[in-house]
Parts: sequence; C-alpha cells; structure tokens
Amino acid sequence: PMLDPDQIAAGTNIAQSEALPRSVWLLRLAPPTLLHAGVILALVLAVLVYILLWRTTIGYRIRTVGLNPSAARYAGMPVPFYIALSL
Repeated sequence: PMLDPDQIAAGTNIAQSEALPRSVWLLRLAPPTLLHAGVILALVLAVLVYILLWRTTIGYRIRTVGLNPSAARYAGMPVPFYIALSL
C-alpha cells in the first residue's frame, strides 16, 4: 500500500510514498545544500514558544502545573485545563 507506482515501474520495491511535487517543497536557502526555509521556521517557533512559556502568565501556569499539580490546584489553578492546553 505504501509503494510508489513510479518505483514499482522502475523495478524497486522499497516501501515509500509518492514524492510530493516540487511546487510544495520548502524554499532552499543555500541551493547546493539541503538547507531550506524549515530551519528559519523552526527557529522562529522556538523563540515564540520560549516567550510563551517564560514571559506570559499562561506560560507560568503551564510550568507550575507541570512541576507540581498539587500546589497549582491549591493555588486555585484549573489543573486539568492547563494539562489539556499543554498537549
């Protein structure tokens, strides 16, 4: 079920899905290498997650619930809500 029809026609039986068209590939940052725009996207998202967790009230509550749910519950935080939010 995971065989690419082009690979079967070429005589290769390696289990893999069909290749995506080049129109949906990420932009390459340095053409001779495999470095693409996903690296920039990952760095931006890492900074945003850092800001969310360490510079906002929601981040403080997520960290508190993660470190000590009993203390968070005692402080009046809705523990199940923040557990679900962190997922």
